[in-house]
Amino acid sequence: MKLKLICLLAFLLFLPSLGNFFTRDDFLELRLADVHSVAGFLNFFDPIHAPERMGSYRPLTTQAYFFVSHLFNLSPIPLHIISFIVFFADIYLIHRLAKIILRNEKSALISTFLYAVSATHFAHLYWTAIFQETGLILFFLLSVILFLEKRGILSFLALVAALMSKETAIMIPPC
Repeated sequence: MKLKLICLLAFLLFLPSLGNFFTRDDFLELRLADVHSVAGFLNFFDPIHAPERMGSYRPLTTQAYFFVSHLFNLSPIPLHIISFIVFFADIYLIHRLAKIILRNEKSALISTFLYAVSATHFAHLYWTAIFQETGLILFFLLSVILFLEKRGILSFLALVAALMSKETAIMIPPC
């Protein structure tokens, strides 16, 4: 119940972001994600034939994410909704990891609250082009938690998803 309250507070705090339109890099990302075939979509995941980018490989949290907007007539609302869903999953995983490490529910809730209301999330939730951060956190935390639970193969798969989200995932120790 307390975790739901933290999520509700974070939602209310960042609720105005749902009304944000695309800005800056969003338009480039939308153009790169504009494909009209299954083969074009699958090319997002091919590091050799992927759309030319600015030196990064982020098919899950950039091309696939912005492709969703093309399915909804270039509306930013679905992308903001996805961002919130992943943000809430991040909050849950922060709580889960804090419970594993701290072994104390109260300390885990305090850690989760501080994460959930952090001002750093304004950029993540208002500017869709920064979704890579939110997606990276999801897969990063999932990989670490699964590793701590000795679920090596799933931890490795989460690591691969993190690497397809943002290149800074390279700092996750392999399982």
